[in-house]
Amino acid sequence: MTYRTITPNKSYYSEETYSEDLAKIFKNEWIFAGLTSEFTNNNDYKVINIDYLSAIVQLTSNEFKAFLNVCAHRHS
Repeated sequence: MTYRTITPNKSYYSEETYSEDLAKIFKNEWIFAGLTSEFTNNNDYKVINIDYLSAIVQLTSNEFKAFLNVCAHRHS
């Protein structure tokens, strides 16, 4: 039995599709980083990784901030 799909099978594993998704979706839209309940104390943080990009989300003084996870002296 042959199944016909709307999305071609190669879309699930091709580098081309992955690159297009990164450009069209992940670089232009908000990314869900977690729930507020995961940050119970001041200065709690969480690292999220999407492809080659790494970010730190931190609760500071009852405010959420996000930073690129890079070495501080790399660009000095």
